[in-house]
Amino acid sequence: AVLDGFPASRRLRLPMRPGQRSLNLSNAVAVAVFEAWRQSGYAGGV
Repeated sequence: AVLDGFPASRRLRLPMRPGQRSLNLSNAVAVAVFEAWRQSGYAGGV
């Protein structure tokens, strides 16, 4: 499987509520980029 090629420390998970439709790739990337900006304190990101 694709996930087996990445160590656990390099994986991330986007929690979702049961019964929700899955996110498409562009939405998943937007969430990941926003979170990376937030954690790095990027002032222009919000």
